[in-house]
Amino acid sequence: MSALALRFREAAWPALPRDRERIASGLGGLAGLALIAALLPLRGSWAVAVVLVGLVFTVPGVLALRAIRVSEEAVVSYPLYIPAAALFVVMAGGLAGDLLGPMLGAAKPLQGDTVAVATLAISLVLWLIGLARSDAARVPWRTLFARPSLLAPLALPALAAAGALLLTNGHGSSVAKLAAILTPCGLLLCLAFANHLTRAHVAVLLFACSLAAEWAFSIRSQEIVGFDISTEIHIAQHTEALGIWRSVHHNDAYGAMLSITVLPSALAALTGCSPLIAFKVLFPVLAALLPVSVFLVAERFMRRPFAAGAAALIVAQSYFFQLMPQLARQEIGLVFFAVLVAALLDGRLRRGPRLAIVAAMAAGLIVSHYSSAYLAIPTIVIALVAQAVLDSGLRRLPRPSAPLLCAAIVLIGGAGIWYGAVTHSSSNLTSFSSALEKKGFDLLPNQKGNIVATYLGGNEISSVSGPRFERLAVRDYHDKASYIVPFRSAREQRYQVRSATVPAPRVRVPAAISLLKLLTIAVGQLLLAFGVIGAVAMTLNRRRPGRGLPNQSVRQVGVLALATVGVLALVRFSGTAAAAYNQQRALLQSLILLSLPAAWLAQRFVGRLRAVGPPVAIAMALGLSLLFAYQAGATSVLTGGPTSLNLAHSGEDFEREYTTPAELAGARWASDESQRAILYADRYGQLRLFESTGRVALTELTPLTLDHYGWVYGTRTNTVLGRARGQVGNFASTYQWPGAFLNSHFNTVYTNGESEVFHG
Repeated sequence: MSALALRFREAAWPALPRDRERIASGLGGLAGLALIAALLPLRGSWAVAVVLVGLVFTVPGVLALRAIRVSEEAVVSYPLYIPAAALFVVMAGGLAGDLLGPMLGAAKPLQGDTVAVATLAISLVLWLIGLARSDAARVPWRTLFARPSLLAPLALPALAAAGALLLTNGHGSSVAKLAAILTPCGLLLCLAFANHLTRAHVAVLLFACSLAAEWAFSIRSQEIVGFDISTEIHIAQHTEALGIWRSVHHNDAYGAMLSITVLPSALAALTGCSPLIAFKVLFPVLAALLPVSVFLVAERFMRRPFAAGAAALIVAQSYFFQLMPQLARQEIGLVFFAVLVAALLDGRLRRGPRLAIVAAMAAGLIVSHYSSAYLAIPTIVIALVAQAVLDSGLRRLPRPSAPLLCAAIVLIGGAGIWYGAVTHSSSNLTSFSSALEKKGFDLLPNQKGNIVATYLGGNEISSVSGPRFERLAVRDYHDKASYIVPFRSAREQRYQVRSATVPAPRVRVPAAISLLKLLTIAVGQLLLAFGVIGAVAMTLNRRRPGRGLPNQSVRQVGVLALATVGVLALVRFSGTAAAAYNQQRALLQSLILLSLPAAWLAQRFVGRLRAVGPPVAIAMALGLSLLFAYQAGATSVLTGGPTSLNLAHSGEDFEREYTTPAELAGARWASDESQRAILYADRYGQLRLFESTGRVALTELTPLTLDHYGWVYGTRTNTVLGRARGQVGNFASTYQWPGAFLNSHFNTVYTNGESEVFHG
C-alpha cells in the first residue's frame, strides 16, 4: 500500500484501533454467551459442567461491568467485581425466569431451560448496552492471568478434596492429613514471602489455602455437613423439584432467600450442578474469595505482607473454614457484602459505576441473607452518623459520600420492601422486637463471676450435666409443650439421664495443646483490641496513604470499622441480640472490616520497632499459621487429642454433623409414619429430619419428656454409639442415649443398622 493511501486511511479512520479493540472485546463477550448456549445441552457431563461453571461466573459479570462502564484499572485492581457481578446476573436471571415463565406458558420455570434462557437474555441485553458504550473498558484477561505459575497453588484444594473423598469412602486419612499439614504451610509461605511474590500470586495462594480448608470439611460425607445447611438443602431441593418459587413466605425467612431457592435452581439449569453439589463444592469456592477481597482492599494502603496478614486473620479462624460451608445463604450474602465494602472504598471507580455496583451488591445482600443484611444496616447507618458528627466537630472528614449514602438507602429501603411487601418474611425481626420488649437487651446472661471470665465467655453456649439438662428440659416443656403426658416410671433411678463423653485419641503432648489453646484466645483478643485501636487511629489519620486510596477513604475504613465494633459489642454482650444472630457469624462478617485496621496498626507497630521489627513480623506470621494449623486439626497429628471432621471418622464433630444415606432413609420413614403425631429426635438427629423432609421434631429427648404415644427417631450416634445431644436456651449437654427406657416402654418399629424408630 502506498504512503498516500496509508495517510488517507489514517485521516479517514483515526479511531480505528480503538474501534477494533472495542469490537473485538464485544465479539468476545458474544462468543462467550454463544459458547454457554452451545454447551447447555451437554451439561449432564461433569467435564462440560466444569467449563460451564467457569463461563457462568465470568461472562455475565464481564458484560455487566462493561454495561456500567467500569474501568480497566478498577478491574485489574479488584478482579472480584467479575464473579460478584456474574452472581448478581445469575440471580436476576433466575428470578426473571421464575416470574415471567408462567406468563409464557412454563408451569415449572425453574426446571428446564426457562431460567437459562432468561439469564442469557439479560446477558445479551448487557452486551448490547456495553457495545454502545464507547468508553467501556476491555477486561484485561492477559493481565489477570499472565503467568501459568498462578495455577500451582490450586493443587492444595485439589489435594484437600481428594483427602475428604478418600476418607469418606473408607480409604484412610493419610491424604487428608497431608492436605491439613500443607495448607497452613502454604499460608506461612504467603505471609513470609509476600514481599517477594507478585500481588496475583499472593491472592491466588490465599484463595487456595481458604478453599482447601473449606473443601476439607464440606466435601466430607455423601450428604451435606452442618446444622443450618440441613434446612437449606431441603428448601433448595424442594424448590427445584417444585419448579417454581413463590414470593410470599410467612414465618419462613429461609424460603424468602434467593440464595438457597432460586440461585441453586438457576445454577442447575445453567451448569448441570445439583443443589447438593452447589452447596458442597461451588458455594465454598465463592466463600474462599472473602480473604482475597480483604487482601486486595488492604493492599491499597498498607504493605503487601500486612495486607496478606489482614486476610490471614480471616483464613485462620475455624468459624470461617468450618462454619461457613454450613451456611449456604451467608456464604452468598458475605460475598456481596465484601464486594460492597470494596466498592465503597474504591477510589478508582467513577461515580456512576461506583453507585451502580454499590446498589447491586446491597440488593444482592438483602435477597441472600437476612441476618447479614440486618448487621450491615446499622453498620452503614452508624458510619453515616459518625461521619456527620466528626465532620461538623473536627472539620476534617468529608461529608458522607454518595456511595455510602446509596448503600444505606438501598439496604434500608430494600430490606423493608423485600422482607415486608414482597416476601412477608420479617418474622425473625418481629421475634427480636418481641424479645427486646420482654427481656430488654439481657446483658451478659451467662455471667461467670469476674468480669474477665464473663467477657471471654460472652454469650456462648454453656455445657451442663445430663441430670441438669433433663431438669431444664422438663421446665421448658412445662411452658411450651404442656400437652405431653410422660411415663410415671420415668422418675425411677435406673432411668436417670447420665452425662456422656466422646472418646478421643490419647494426648501425647498436653503442654503443646495448652499453649495452642492459649494462643487461640490471645490472638482473638489481640485481634479485637488491634481492630478497635486501629479503627480509631485510622479515623483520625492525617497521612496520605498512597496506592490510589484517598485519605478520606482510609478514614472511612476506620469509621466503618468502629461502626461494626459497636454492633459486634451488642451481639457479644446482649443475650437478646446473640439469640437473634450467632456471635461467630457476626464476628466473621465484622472481620471483613475489622481485619483492615488491625493489620494497619500492626504495620505501624512493627515499623516503630526498627531493628527488632522484622523478627516480630516473622513471629506474627508464624503465630497466625500455627493458629490456622491448630484450628484445622493439623497439629493433632503430632500432639494427639481430639480430631476434627476433616481428619477422622470419629469424634465430636463426626458424631454431630456426619450424615449417612441410611440415616436419611430412617428419617424419611419416621416422618412419613408419624405424620401429625409427636416426633422426637435429639438436637442433631433433627438435622436428618430437616434435610430429608423438613420435619420439625421435639429435641429435648429424656425419659421425663417422652410422651406415651410419641415417636422417637434415633441416628447412628444415638443407637450404635449410645450418645445424644440436646440444648435448652444457652445450655447444652452430651448425655447417654436413653436406650433402656425406650426398649422397655416403646416398640422398635424400624431399623436399618444406622438408624432406628421407636413408637409408644
